[in-house]
Amino acid sequence: MSQLLAKTGKLYCNASAHPPVPARVEFRQSASNTTGSLPQRQPLKNHLRRFTQCQRGVAAIEFAFIAPVLLVFLLGVICYGAYFWMAHDVQQLANDGARSAIAGLDAAERSAIARQTVQRNLSRQDGLVAAKAAVTVKEGNDAFTVTVSYDASGSPFWNVIELFPMPSTTIRRSATVTLGGY
Repeated sequence: MSQLLAKTGKLYCNASAHPPVPARVEFRQSASNTTGSLPQRQPLKNHLRRFTQCQRGVAAIEFAFIAPVLLVFLLGVICYGAYFWMAHDVQQLANDGARSAIAGLDAAERSAIARQTVQRNLSRQDGLVAAKAAVTVKEGNDAFTVTVSYDASGSPFWNVIELFPMPSTTIRRSATVTLGGY
């Protein structure tokens, strides 16, 4: 193969070491001209038939049709995956705040413990900004509810393209624990 490259200066893509053979043009003689002076070329329809039967480059053309659809689908999977990741993190923050609030003796202490826990854990979460989170605490008869709302509008996953509908930019999750036993 190196000899071929040295002689011709070209490297061919087929597996053999020989350069491709040019297409052979066949000639035929007309019935009136049997002397063999000038041969005639094949009709144009034979060349067109050969061109339409050629399969070279078909895979590239098919990929060009399918690639944009696959890329949009992949982008949708990435964006929705990021949404589910953020929603899971916000839910986990609400769960941690509600669980830690059980240690408080009265409503004010439970509320302070829940807020501190959410803020402390929020600073440990990758990709979530503490300034965009809001914590609300509600205490009912025998239940204590922590709700965490997160504004994800600045996230790059919502601002990529609008080819597919994304969920609301405000992610709101809550967790409730029972106070005073089972």
